[in-house]
Amino acid sequence: GEWRPKPDGKARGEWKRRGRDDDQRPSGPRAVPSTPTDYAVRLMLLHSELWDGLADEDRSLLHDLPGVHGELIRWLERHLTHHGATPWAAVEAGLADAGLAEAAAGLMRSARELGDEAEPAQQLATLVDKLWIAQIEAEIGALLARSPLAADDLQQYRQLRARADELRGRGGARAA
Repeated sequence: GEWRPKPDGKARGEWKRRGRDDDQRPSGPRAVPSTPTDYAVRLMLLHSELWDGLADEDRSLLHDLPGVHGELIRWLERHLTHHGATPWAAVEAGLADAGLAEAAAGLMRSARELGDEAEPAQQLATLVDKLWIAQIEAEIGALLARSPLAADDLQQYRQLRARADELRGRGGARAA
């Protein structure tokens, strides 16, 4: 038959799922989503052997990252100089000795949730390209904020735009 509401406007059943309030809910603030910088630093910490495969300019980019990301990369660079590439357990112990365990823990928390990476070297190449693109876009923004633009500024803009387009086009695929 046809549905008809009860005349007194009262529903018959319990509309809430039973036991709904028994479900575990996360407490505390929501986690901030990971950024390409987070992913790149996490990959470097988990796969320190990738450092030697980076171009000098890519190492410099990572080394000069601001804040805790740069601090972790600079620590890793020193660690690699003294110990060479080491598994995550050794890196983790070294971070704890250097007082950086808490800084790294925030990055590694989501790594445990995500699981292992299939191709860490390829992922790192893609992430480094994204970091370069972000830096180039910031340079373009600063350049365009100048007014008026000189001929040299326009030339620099074209070069920066071409470099960003090149990086976007290769999508992390590095020339051998």
